[in-house]
Amino acid sequence: QWMKDEAEKSQVFSNCRTVLIPNGLDTSIYRHGVRLDAKRALGIDESTVVLMFGAAHGKSKRKGFDLLAKAIREIAQSSAMEGRDIAVVSM
Repeated sequence: QWMKDEAEKSQVFSNCRTVLIPNGLDTSIYRHGVRLDAKRALGIDESTVVLMFGAAHGKSKRKGFDLLAKAIREIAQSSAMEGRDIAVVSM
């Protein structure tokens, strides 16, 4: 709803029809949780930076795998990453 409201207020989209598409996930099952709990459940060290990526096929250009690879390189070179690992959780 927030994004729809913002689009309607913007100069770029103010004259366009906007439609809210409800969340396709059952939020009683799939809900926000505590990151540390999720890392523990998956056996990931709490200091590890976790990136999530979803695609049926990683080589599909429209899914942005090239952008993921670029982001991993940039994050790995960051001084904030010293002594930390990166994990990619893919589905």
